[in-house]
Amino acid sequence: MLWPDGSVHWVQETGDVIRGDKNEPLHMLGVVMDIDERKKAEIALLNTKEEAENANRAKSQFLSSMSHELRTPLNAIIGFSQLLKIDADQSLNKGQFQNVDEIHKAGNHLLELINEVLDLARIEAGRIDLSIEEVVLAEVMAESLQLIAPLAHKRRIEVILKKDGSILTNVQLLQHGTAVQADRTRLRQVLLNLLSNAVKYNSENGQIIITCDTSDKNLIRISVTDTGKGLTPEQQNHLFKAFERLGEEASNTEGTGIGLVITKSIVELMGGNIGFDSQIDVGSTFWIELPQHMSQRVSENMSEKNEVKNIQATADPEHKFTVLYIEDNPANLRLVTQLLSRIGNVHMWSAHEPHLGLELASEHHPDLILLDINLPGMDGYEVLKRLKNRESICSTPVIAISANAMHTDIEKGLKAGFDDYITKPIDVTELMNSVNARLK
Repeated sequence: MLWPDGSVHWVQETGDVIRGDKNEPLHMLGVVMDIDERKKAEIALLNTKEEAENANRAKSQFLSSMSHELRTPLNAIIGFSQLLKIDADQSLNKGQFQNVDEIHKAGNHLLELINEVLDLARIEAGRIDLSIEEVVLAEVMAESLQLIAPLAHKRRIEVILKKDGSILTNVQLLQHGTAVQADRTRLRQVLLNLLSNAVKYNSENGQIIITCDTSDKNLIRISVTDTGKGLTPEQQNHLFKAFERLGEEASNTEGTGIGLVITKSIVELMGGNIGFDSQIDVGSTFWIELPQHMSQRVSENMSEKNEVKNIQATADPEHKFTVLYIEDNPANLRLVTQLLSRIGNVHMWSAHEPHLGLELASEHHPDLILLDINLPGMDGYEVLKRLKNRESICSTPVIAISANAMHTDIEKGLKAGFDDYITKPIDVTELMNSVNARLK
């Protein structure tokens, strides 16, 4: 409505027709309400919501892009350093081996930083995906302990396991079928963070006590206790704040100060609780609680399942297997070529662009195809689709090797039909085990 001063206002009109004795219309009676401020506020709110949604989409695209761009050079750094360490007995003297070891550790540390920063950003954007299911606690605990054991051994830290007050051996741990409702991958991430902190901030020749107790509220509490120097009240107040190193900034202890922030968010998103107790010069206990799932399953052959496998061929040595790798990055091609050369009965072809890869696949019928996702002219998903549509090679196993390493990327790849999805930087053992499994 046009106001007397010439301005235009939003108004809300309500009215009715006043009629006479013979139901003839006489005049209108109503109310005109100025709702200009309310309407402008609604429009501003809608605009703000749209801007926030656009910002979230842009942030997600940025995170995915940064994850890919950062992982690509790290793949060469970590991959080739792993190869040099494997060949240490033949080609490196002691000093060179130590140099390579430093490169490898620094690369892994940088990868950890990237993963944690991206995780924190995803959580803040509300884009972390969880798959809540029944998870046998002993299995995830065994996997986590296997990864943390070398670090604890290096500092001569004893790891003690307890279940409802009784000390357990590793074998007894694996016999427990206690299960929780959780996301398996994220639970493993949480346990690794708590265990690695217990090692890093512990005392030399100290102890880590891991306990698992059942509460009256059908919650499973997992506690990780160290014998470190403990936390002051001031440090405890800043414990779950991002980028707080709690006085360790100048120390040699690696860290970002966001691991516990991520851990807290993940535990709470899984419907659990997290807390801690700490005393100066005594140590700290960090605990999480998760809903119990009544399970009768018992881990089977976990010692074999979690055994670290050597990089060796398990295929028939008399058969010559063929592998095709479609990848446009020369460094990645060299890395995988050198890795597969360690399997004496494998011959590898490579294609630097997808159309050539499709032609080689159709002509040579390889036993296995390794496929990058980000390819020039045609992405890996379209290549996979075309491979599956060719009768002669539709059943050939295809492993994705990609720097697109977000949880949604991996799920998308497996749903699309990839037989496995290996993320960059490539873990040498993981890739070789996957290749061996498909060449049997």
